[in-house]
Amino acid sequence: MDISQTRNCGGIIVATIYLPEGWKPLLGKQLYDYLSYSIDQFKIEYKNSTIIILGDFNRWNHSTLCKQFSLKQLIRFKTFYFNDNDGAETATLDLIITDLTKYYQDPQELPPLGKSRHKSILLLPYLQHNVKTNPKAITKSRPVTTKGLESLTHLLRAET
Repeated sequence: MDISQTRNCGGIIVATIYLPEGWKPLLGKQLYDYLSYSIDQFKIEYKNSTIIILGDFNRWNHSTLCKQFSLKQLIRFKTFYFNDNDGAETATLDLIITDLTKYYQDPQELPPLGKSRHKSILLLPYLQHNVKTNPKAITKSRPVTTKGLESLTHLLRAET
């Protein structure tokens, strides 16, 4: 049995992006075109799949992609220090874009690793996700009478 038939999620598509500093508008458009085409193709091939796109976007405008595919950008804090000395100048260059927001806690900012000027980002899933259940499920049963049990026993013995 295909596991995607037993779950609401047909798979998770993960993409990592590095858009170099000082990129030109043509490269930004090419990135949008590539991501848009790729997401379309994956959604066709992998029904009910979800998406996580993350990386260093260096001020790329992700809003059109988010609108087109109902994605949300999760990072709400500055992720990059322009100055090594005091860290006063910062920007949000590192993004996490996904349609899985209901399964993850808000990302946490952590100190940079080594000499990096990029903060580390911790994204944790919720330990439990509330699953909708049908509270009105009705279970019917009949009491087993002595006569009914004897009848069932007689039928079962007759079969052997």
